[in-house]
Amino acid sequence: MYCPLKRKRARFAVAALLCCLSSAGGLAVASEKAGTSEQPEVAPVITLVDQYGDTHEYTFPRERVLLITIAGRKGSRNMDPWVETLRERYDGVIDFQGIADLEGVPYLARKFARAMIKKRSKRPVLCDWEGEVSEDYDTDRKAANVIVVSPEGNIVHRQTGPMTDERRDKMFEVIDSYTAPVQATE
Repeated sequence: MYCPLKRKRARFAVAALLCCLSSAGGLAVASEKAGTSEQPEVAPVITLVDQYGDTHEYTFPRERVLLITIAGRKGSRNMDPWVETLRERYDGVIDFQGIADLEGVPYLARKFARAMIKKRSKRPVLCDWEGEVSEDYDTDRKAANVIVVSPEGNIVHRQTGPMTDERRDKMFEVIDSYTAPVQATE
């Protein structure tokens, strides 16, 4: 049974915990370690169907770095610069996979959603109808999410939001550490 009082107490407890952590410096340490933790974050297996009805499965280990891009409708607006820049530099060097976070799209509208994806991309885009992969990879559904997975299956880097020069350069640095140096084309 839903009880608004219990929900308020739970929110208060979480807020109090966050205040304690931030005043003690624990929150800053946790966020600094998020990208460089001692225990690498293991990438979950992905099994989804693309806009053409073909099933794709990504398991680890694999031969090459896997770059995963995940976005919902709002986040997809910021995805093109990421994909174009990274494909220009790494096409044929690493594997790319786009995932559309389509959680909340009504069943009757799925055919229309697939048609829109087909129109926008000739490459396979995996359709995450239930939002499970987005949740497994801890993504922001309203932003562009770019995730680098090592051949061993560890999430080694992630960027959330629009591409900036700083974010792009950090992404290059991480991917280059797993591949032979690639010269940027001018």
